[in-house]
Amino acid sequence: MDEMSNEEDIEQITSETKISEADLEDLFPHKEFYNKRDQLTNMLINHMLVGSWRKYRSAHRKYPFVPTRSLRPRSMGDDKPEKKMGLHHDGFILFTAGSLSEQDMEYILFENQFKVNKETLVQNKFDNPSFLEDFDINCTYFEDETLSRFEKAVMTLSEEDSALLIQADSKTKELRYALTHYMVKVDWSKHDAKRALAKRTGYITARLSELDRDIRQELGKKLLERYGFPRLGGNRSIAAAQAAEYLTTFTKDPFAVYVQNQESRTLSLITPDFVSKYVLVKMPTAHMTIARSMHNNFNKNFIYGQNVAVLRVDYQTTDESKTWEGEIRELQSQKPWLIVENQSLVPKRNSNANPITYNVVYDKEDPFLLPS
Repeated sequence: MDEMSNEEDIEQITSETKISEADLEDLFPHKEFYNKRDQLTNMLINHMLVGSWRKYRSAHRKYPFVPTRSLRPRSMGDDKPEKKMGLHHDGFILFTAGSLSEQDMEYILFENQFKVNKETLVQNKFDNPSFLEDFDINCTYFEDETLSRFEKAVMTLSEEDSALLIQADSKTKELRYALTHYMVKVDWSKHDAKRALAKRTGYITARLSELDRDIRQELGKKLLERYGFPRLGGNRSIAAAQAAEYLTTFTKDPFAVYVQNQESRTLSLITPDFVSKYVLVKMPTAHMTIARSMHNNFNKNFIYGQNVAVLRVDYQTTDESKTWEGEIRELQSQKPWLIVENQSLVPKRNSNANPITYNVVYDKEDPFLLPS
C-alpha cells in the first residue's frame, strides 16, 4: 500500500548492487518524504488516538469507540457522533514533499504573520507560556536530532482551529522538512474543487454547467466520498477534501493530508493514491486469545491496555474515481468511489513487529484471514 513502507528493502538493494545515493533517489523518488510521512503518522496515532484514550481514562470517562461498521466506504458514519467534551485531540495537517508556491498561496492561505517562529507566536498572543519558553527555530525542523521538539511543536499547534503546513524548506539547498506555518486555511471553493474533480475523472470537459443540477449536487457528495468522508458536513472534513483535490490537481509532488475531529475519533490520512483511516478498537476476548496464539509478544507490541489496539483501514480508489483520459463518461452515483483494500492492527510506536491482518469492518469476516 505505502509507496515506501520498508527501509530494509532499500538497504538490501543498495548493499547488493553498490548503488549510489543519486541512483537510489531515481529508483525511489521522494523516499525521504515517505519515511517522514510514516514517522508523522505514528506521532499522530500516539497523540491523537492513544493520547486521547488516556485522557478519557484519567478523567474516569468511558472512551467512545468508533463502530467498525462506520468505516465502510459508503457508511454515513457513527450513528451517535461524540459531542465535544475537550477530551479528544483533533487536528488538520498538510504535509507536502515539495514547497508550495506563491500561486498556491491564493488558494491555500499560509501567511507570513503565521510563520512558525517565536516572534509571530508572541505577536499573535499564542497562549502557552511553557511552550514558548522552550521554543526556538530548531523545534520546527523534522529531523532526528530535533524529533522530540518537533513533535511537541506539531502536537501543541495542531490544537489550533486551522491547519498546519509541513513542507520542504525552500531556503536551504539540502532537503529539510519543516513546520513552516500554522493557522493555514483552505480558500479554494467547493465549486472549484467539484469542477476539478469532475474534469480530472472524465465527467465534464470544462464546466459544471454541462451537467444537470442533480448531478452537480451528486458530485459534491462524490468529492467527499473520494477522500473518505461520506457523511456530509464537518467543516474540517470538507476543507481536507478540498485541499487534497487542490494538491492532486495542481501539484506534482506527493502529499499527505491528516485530519481528525473530536466527533469522529478517526484519524484520516489522504494521499494522491489511497486513503487510510485509524481508529481505536477494543478487541473481544476471543480475538485476543487467537491473536496471542498466533503472534509472540502480541500484548507487548499491539495492546495499550484493556484490550485496546489501533486499527488501520486502507481504501483504494475505484475506476469511477480515477483520473480519466478517454471520452466523457456518465456519472453513476450508485457505484462506489472507494473500496476497502486492507484492514490491520498497527504495532505500537518503536515496535519492530509487522502489522497484523484484522478484518472487522464487515460482518462475518474471519478477523485474521489474510487477503486473497
